[in-house]
Amino acid sequence: MKTSSANLFSGNAEEVRSFMDTVLTTRSLTKRYGRRNVVDGVSLTVRRGDIYGFLGPNGAGKTTTLRMIVGLVRPTGGSVQLLGQDAAKAPRLLMSAVGSLIEGPAFYPHLSAAQNLELVRTLKGSVNKRQIPELLELVNLANTGNLAAERFSLGMKQRLGIAMALVGDPQLLVLDEPTNGLDPEGFREIRALLRLLVAERNMTILLSSHLLHEVEQVATRVGVIREGRLLTEASVDELRRKSERTLEVTVSRPQQAADLLRERLHLPVERLEGHTLVIKGKAPAAAVNALLVRNDLEVSRLVEREPSLEEIFFTLTEGRAEEDVVNA
Repeated sequence: MKTSSANLFSGNAEEVRSFMDTVLTTRSLTKRYGRRNVVDGVSLTVRRGDIYGFLGPNGAGKTTTLRMIVGLVRPTGGSVQLLGQDAAKAPRLLMSAVGSLIEGPAFYPHLSAAQNLELVRTLKGSVNKRQIPELLELVNLANTGNLAAERFSLGMKQRLGIAMALVGDPQLLVLDEPTNGLDPEGFREIRALLRLLVAERNMTILLSSHLLHEVEQVATRVGVIREGRLLTEASVDELRRKSERTLEVTVSRPQQAADLLRERLHLPVERLEGHTLVIKGKAPAAAVNALLVRNDLEVSRLVEREPSLEEIFFTLTEGRAEEDVVNA
């Protein structure tokens, strides 16, 4: 008797949709070297259409996790589920559905971009030859001709590595620090390419980085790892909603203004350098402005500010090394 994939999942309709939309999950993924857990029970969920930012400082376990996901390293414990299947038992699915760039692009330096892509196409098999010029155009390498890859700039090499990972139109693209060492123009090119892949090719991207300000500009969801343990996993918007906002006020006579706000509105006020005050939490901006103006204090600037992803990251990781994993 046939059983539908929906019937295999015992949750409600919303949970079934979430299950069907999941491209990748890891369950308690662990890698131990000697007595040390480099990756310690990491459970990720990457949904279709995500640009998932896998964030953590250098040495946090990001690359080891990605290497286990793409089958380059065997886990000590846990499992990887790809499109609802155990990746360890479905090597062909892993090869066809996942493209990856781990620890920098690997290519033949004496060959051109087109020749490197042709080698990957031959290895994968059953990939249309017409995809080569399409990929070269996509990553802006169409005009490199017979130029050997060893003569490419760093940004060109990164784009070639991504093109090689895209051969065969994988559903999931796994990138390990793809902007590492790039200049601002290189950052911009990679960001634009990632957005294009999701918008026009319906791709899902798992992207590791320690450059939080760069990931913030493209990621839809993030997972934060430290010392091998997942601290939180949520959308960028969810993290911001749960994080503390601030109200910055630039005002004449800041000390008087701070005393007034503490006494009348019972607000936690900190004074920065110069004439700027910072009020943490959901401060009533209109009430703050009205109170200061009524007391003849000149307000020259009043700004509500959301925390950056970098600020959220440091809030999450500061002093959390020994705590249990928290799912946001």
